[in-house]
Amino acid sequence: MAESKKHGLSLTAKILIGVAILVVLFLIGMIPKIMNNRRLNAQAKTMANSAPIVQAARPRLTAPDSVVLPGNIEAIKETSVQSRTTGYVAKLHVDIGSHVTAGEDLADVESPDVDQQLAQAQAQTSQSQATVGQSVAQTQSLAASVLGSQAEVHHQEAALIQAKAALAGSRSAKEQAESNLMGARARVAQSVHQVEVQRQALSQAQASYNFDLANVRRYAQLLEGGYVAQQDYDQALTTYKNGTSAVTSAKASVESARADQAANEEAVRAAMQAVQAAQASEDSAGANVTAAKSIVSSSIQSLQAARANLGAGQQLVHANIEAVQSNMANSRRYAVLQSFEHIIAPFGGIITARNVDVGSLVSPGTISAADATNTTPSTGLLGIARTDILRIYVNLPQSDYAWAPRGRPVKISIREMPNRSFLGTVHQTSGALDSTTRTLLTEVRIPNPKGELLPGMYAEAEFSPGDEKELRVPSGAIVVDAEGTKVVVVDQTNHIHYRKVTLGRDYGTEAAVLSGLSANETIAGNATDNWTDGQLVQVVQPKQTSTSGQAGQAGQAVKSGKGAQ
Repeated sequence: MAESKKHGLSLTAKILIGVAILVVLFLIGMIPKIMNNRRLNAQAKTMANSAPIVQAARPRLTAPDSVVLPGNIEAIKETSVQSRTTGYVAKLHVDIGSHVTAGEDLADVESPDVDQQLAQAQAQTSQSQATVGQSVAQTQSLAASVLGSQAEVHHQEAALIQAKAALAGSRSAKEQAESNLMGARARVAQSVHQVEVQRQALSQAQASYNFDLANVRRYAQLLEGGYVAQQDYDQALTTYKNGTSAVTSAKASVESARADQAANEEAVRAAMQAVQAAQASEDSAGANVTAAKSIVSSSIQSLQAARANLGAGQQLVHANIEAVQSNMANSRRYAVLQSFEHIIAPFGGIITARNVDVGSLVSPGTISAADATNTTPSTGLLGIARTDILRIYVNLPQSDYAWAPRGRPVKISIREMPNRSFLGTVHQTSGALDSTTRTLLTEVRIPNPKGELLPGMYAEAEFSPGDEKELRVPSGAIVVDAEGTKVVVVDQTNHIHYRKVTLGRDYGTEAAVLSGLSANETIAGNATDNWTDGQLVQVVQPKQTSTSGQAGQAGQAVKSGKGAQ
């Protein structure tokens, strides 16, 4: 029991000793740190109460640096000469390095198939031309037939008009005969009536005669008996004689009326015969008109058939002419194909590649994608390039795109010719920036009359600014924060002011300022965003050294956000 208690006291003492040691160590570590913090705080208060030191700098107005861009020299024109026909190379007139002119014969290709097809096409053309002559003659004959049919139609139409006129005359004669018949019948009726009237008159005259005869006889008896005077008898006798004359006259009138009736009846019969004759004439004239109409219709049908034949003949002529034109076009096509047997230079230049020999089989082909921009193509018969004028394509940065107006001189340098340079000019630009690289594709053309430059060379194109000037500031004078790009301007009272600017090209130790700053202002070469706008500073003027030395002294990396003082 005692040993256990003794052991427990010893453990407690050890724990207390360990704690004491830890406290001592903590105090040993913390006391220097606390003292250091107090010293730093005191220094910070001292620095906060004093004005910051600003290294003064001046913007520099100078010409922009030239822009040197790499590129490959290309011929102004280059292509792979292809064969337009299938055949065998019969002759080569040029080899690599040969200078040729536009239209010069470079090679000849034999193509028997094309020659045979041309001869066949020419024969077909001659045959179709002969067919056209025959069809034209047939058409002329058909045209004459149409004219004959037209004349026949006119003749038959005239005959129809005559027949219609004859029909009209027959109808008029019939009407006249019918009118005469009606008049004759009226006269017959009148004569019949007159005969009846004369008969009645005869009957009356006969009755008077009979009375007068009886009266004369009675007076004769009375005269013999002396009962009447002689005068009365004479008067009765005179009356009797007058009655006898009246009867005789009446009889004559009746006979005359009957004669008139007979004559009128004869006239009626004659008129009826005339009507019948007129009807027969009308029927004949009508038949003639019908026949004439039929003949005219038949003639018109013949004319229409002749015109249809003429139209068909004309269509045949047109078809034959089209066949001739088709055959002639085919002949021209094969003639053109035959002309392709002569490989000619598309433009003047130098032969840069020869891919065939005499006897090689060639056929029409296309330029491969690899050979489209290759000065020495591996496809086709020959490669040709025009090298009296060369060109180089470069990608001008967006900041310098205004340096490429048409006609501006450009200095071209070749590494293999360190002591020489060549002068080119800006010929054209793409007119739009590449949205990925923000560069402007620019074509520079280089005169090469002596052939000193060769297509495919690597070159550097130097674009100079000309008379342009730009304002540059040290890179340490630039501050970039959430509000944009700024510089710190120091006024005459040594107070600072943050001012927004627009930057141009970055030269590393310097940057071009496009707007927001003038050349006669003083700026802080060691600018930071920890200062306060309008704060008083201590200005340290730069040493009188070269401009590059000033830039080196003030040059700091562009500060973004909270930079170190």
